[in-house]
Amino acid sequence: MLIRSLRNFGKIYDQQHYIIPDSVEILRSSTIVDFGGADCEIEMDCNTPDFIFLSASIHPIYISNTTKLIRNENGKNHEIQNIYDSKFFSVDSEVKSHFCSSIKIYYEDNGYFILDNRKEELHEKIGANFRLNFSKTLLQIDFDHSNVPEIFEKSINQKIVEEDHTFSSKFYPYGGFYFYGCHPAQIEQCVFRSIFEHQHLRVKSYSFSSLLNKNIDIRKNTERFKKVNFSAAPSLSLYDKLKDGGCRIQLITYDEKIIPYQSVSASHIAGTNLITIKFKRGNNELF
Repeated sequence: MLIRSLRNFGKIYDQQHYIIPDSVEILRSSTIVDFGGADCEIEMDCNTPDFIFLSASIHPIYISNTTKLIRNENGKNHEIQNIYDSKFFSVDSEVKSHFCSSIKIYYEDNGYFILDNRKEELHEKIGANFRLNFSKTLLQIDFDHSNVPEIFEKSINQKIVEEDHTFSSKFYPYGGFYFYGCHPAQIEQCVFRSIFEHQHLRVKSYSFSSLLNKNIDIRKNTERFKKVNFSAAPSLSLYDKLKDGGCRIQLITYDEKIIPYQSVSASHIAGTNLITIKFKRGNNELF
């Protein structure tokens, strides 16, 4: 059926001499169109965005467990009741607070996309000829942390005062670093080791990247320490994970074709937990 209509785009008057408003339909007719049995294919515009930008927020899950550390030094036990208690931190600790077990990235229900160099708003995940498919939680990063009730270390014939640069103690995962308003590049895995300060046992914590900057990769066994096994690569901060495609969504076209998109960058609003994640088209191997 072919529908034809006339609309007023000028000054047209009705019988009572009132102006008919612009674009009001004043005549409609319907016609059955016979294509003579020939195949007919209607092609719709199926352009997909070059880039998609989603607003998101960062939310931590804090560590609630208590882990005890007992270190035996020359037959004498030294004890820390809770390794996350700030009073046991070394004065030289690089990271002294704000540890979390996980970070969740939530979609904030707004965004936009770039199509043919034009910026267009998203409306409830709906675009011009597509819809987006992803959950409220765009990304979750789980950090390793010492969740066993008790850690025991034993050392034989070592000096009570330990040189800081020796790194002779074993390293343990210490959760991820986060505080409200920090940049995503600061959110990363942390580790700790036990040291003695003035004959008192202390915890000294590090960000993983700071150890790498010292050419110390605790994922590998060396003569000075045993490697630490992580469930996920700790060398990447949240910001690096987002840049490297760690967050992925799907675009579904009007004809149900699925196109994957992956994150390529993230911008941060300083002093808040809000970020904007930029996505670009990927290949089908992403999913």
